[in-house]
Amino acid sequence: MGLRGWGLTLKVCNQIALGRDRSVSELSGFVGLLALTLTCTGLQGVMAYNVSRRTNEIGIRIVLGTEPGEVLRMMLRQALFMIADGIAIGVPLAAGSVRLIANELSGVKPADPLTIALAALIMAAVGLIAGFAPAHRAARVDPTATLRHERFLSCPVFVPKLKREQRPQRFTMIRLTFAVLP
Repeated sequence: MGLRGWGLTLKVCNQIALGRDRSVSELSGFVGLLALTLTCTGLQGVMAYNVSRRTNEIGIRIVLGTEPGEVLRMMLRQALFMIADGIAIGVPLAAGSVRLIANELSGVKPADPLTIALAALIMAAVGLIAGFAPAHRAARVDPTATLRHERFLSCPVFVPKLKREQRPQRFTMIRLTFAVLP
């Protein structure tokens, strides 16, 4: 009794045969999107914490002449360092663990450099997007409100020279300690 005796067409037989593989790939895609969302949320939370912790320093930088664009670049640079650390740790772990799922991959070599590079590029882009909101908030810090909330303020600050045309490429480290009157 062939396929016709059971009333099965070739399309139905292919759907039955590929059903498990399709389910596994859909589940893997969902888990990947969930991991990307958790990474984005985690990076944004760490950056928001960093901005709130460094609000006094950012306020002093703005008072001393740092432009908001420079503050934005500083915070995005910090996000890029976190992203680079994550990629530097994640790529070797992914390359090492790909042997565990090598038989589940179809049409992709286990150590495909293009796939790994594309995944790292997507993670970097999503990480920059996640880090932009806290960095933008840091660039809009109101220095007077920041200094008004702190009675005694002592923090290390990297202060650039105030005139742009005379500003060197490196910054000088100073320690500011002063009392802010209510």
